[in-house]
Amino acid sequence: MAPSQHWREVLIIVPLVGTAVATIVYVLRVYARHIVTQKLRIEDLLMGIGLFFTWGVAGCIVYAAIHGIGIGQTILVLPREERVNIALADWILQKFWPMAQVLVKVSIILFLRRLLECLDRFRLCATLVIILVVAWGVTAIIGNIFQCWPVQYFWVKRIRGHCMPGQNTFFIIIGSLSVAQDVLILCLPLPVVWRLHAPLRDKLEITLLFSIGCIVCIFSIFRLVALKNFQTDNLTINSSFTLIWTVLELDVAIICGSLLLMKPFFQSCIRRVRKSITRLNSGPSSRGSSGTAQTAQSTCESGVSDPSSQKAYVPGQGSCGRMRLHDSWSAPLDTDIREEISGD
Repeated sequence: MAPSQHWREVLIIVPLVGTAVATIVYVLRVYARHIVTQKLRIEDLLMGIGLFFTWGVAGCIVYAAIHGIGIGQTILVLPREERVNIALADWILQKFWPMAQVLVKVSIILFLRRLLECLDRFRLCATLVIILVVAWGVTAIIGNIFQCWPVQYFWVKRIRGHCMPGQNTFFIIIGSLSVAQDVLILCLPLPVVWRLHAPLRDKLEITLLFSIGCIVCIFSIFRLVALKNFQTDNLTINSSFTLIWTVLELDVAIICGSLLLMKPFFQSCIRRVRKSITRLNSGPSSRGSSGTAQTAQSTCESGVSDPSSQKAYVPGQGSCGRMRLHDSWSAPLDTDIREEISGD
């Protein structure tokens, strides 16, 4: 297989597979939300819209690959119509990417803000980060739209026009600010977690869960490094790595942001597996008498998963004892959890 054909296939397969996996994880997130609250929240909807724009990014990459991007040769070897198609797909992609970034990041921040809503300082910090992300997105979109004048000069070079000097520098600055936002969002909840009056094991577990966002930062850095060799006027030479990291960065962000809410789904799967194993190991006569005890035991082992049980919960009572912090990830912090937060 020729290297050019190899990269064209990579640019078709990777975006489709990566975004399909992100879609599956998002569907499981919605199912997990349904288990707990029976309704979607604003952060779920924003993540879904962000996934829609991610599919737009993937579609633009696939379309450009079909028309010749990734051949590893100068774009001038392609017919004029193909050059126009590739440039137009790249121009549209540059609008979808910041839109998806803003929606996914705001979704994650809103989840953290709801999780720690009893802390006024954290709510203020989260709100400021949201404003920062939205302002960055607006700047990126406007800059990408008007980087050439007239706008269509970006993909139709036959007309009179010009592009701003330092296009690649602009992309690197936008990408660097995006990486800085990823790091900021990653570090945002950690000081609060380590101020909790909770067991060290709980703090480490929550820190480890939030630390999956490091994967997003790594992909963002890979994309930023690839941007150094990106040539806006010759997209077919060395844009393959940039495009791959661009779509994978969004896919991984959606996956990591959704995993934070999927604990109820995993609990439901574990309960079903336990019930199946119990039915296989127990005889028909013992099923009826042990059903109630098994249900109570699974409820205590899996934490509070039913909304009605959360409302009736009284701290310090019941066989489950005090609700643990990570049992409330899919719902607002309960009263007893708020008491564990110092400095409020």
